[in-house]
Amino acid sequence: MVALSGKNLFDASTQWATRPADERFWTVEEMHQHCLEMKASSREATVKMRSLGIHSEGEELYTVGSTGIRAYFTNHSFGQLSRSVEAPAGYLRSLPANMAAGALNHGIQSKLNGDHRNLLLRTVDDAAYRVSAFTTDKYDRIWDSEITERLVDLQGRGWRVPPARPSDANDPRARKATSADVLSDRDGFLSISVGDMIAPAGLYASDHDMFAFMVNEDKVINANGVPMKRGFFISNSEVGDKAFKVVWFLYSHVCSNHIIWSVEDVKELRVVHRGKDGSARNRAFEGLN
Repeated sequence: MVALSGKNLFDASTQWATRPADERFWTVEEMHQHCLEMKASSREATVKMRSLGIHSEGEELYTVGSTGIRAYFTNHSFGQLSRSVEAPAGYLRSLPANMAAGALNHGIQSKLNGDHRNLLLRTVDDAAYRVSAFTTDKYDRIWDSEITERLVDLQGRGWRVPPARPSDANDPRARKATSADVLSDRDGFLSISVGDMIAPAGLYASDHDMFAFMVNEDKVINANGVPMKRGFFISNSEVGDKAFKVVWFLYSHVCSNHIIWSVEDVKELRVVHRGKDGSARNRAFEGLN
């Protein structure tokens, strides 16, 4: 764990500004249900690389499992596969799909012939899967739903998601904030007030990562004579796109675009998804207790 410094934090504001509508959630429960459904649609498989053939259909690449069902590669898992055979993913993407498949098959047989790899497969329909992750046996997955389950529990301890104005003026889910939505401390820092327009923000999840921003106003902490509240960011990728990370801090104000102002005592915990038998998960969740 390392201590950081700085006056304002922009992590949540960057998420607010860039996430598409289908990755935004109103409530922790809604996001948790999404992550549970993603996990339910997933299965993990260990494959012998010598038996893994890469094929092309149009511009897509796929492999075929023992059941005969096709599993198409995502942009992310394609990059992981390319790196494993020491091939430049950007160059392979510029080739016709059949040529890229040939290059990958050559790399697999010449560099990974005796190896095993772990695939995370997600159901598309009865006739196809998506390869969401292509990792080694050193990868220790932390499921997003394991994190959101803990976020649901934290709500019972006074933690909540701050409201934010719509990042897209055309968001059909935007509505007026009620007294239940707004934070207790607004103090003119462009925070949300009753009657302002708000939209889903602070809770984000996609097919490759998640991010959440929560605060707790129940216990005001005196920091050098200034009243401050507690907040944190948490992020993860269950497909190996990024490490598990939690950032804790004390803050004075939250802006309507989720800039956090006058921040003190910032601490970060980062856990790389490496280990055996859930050791990465154990390290990560020790930091949440």
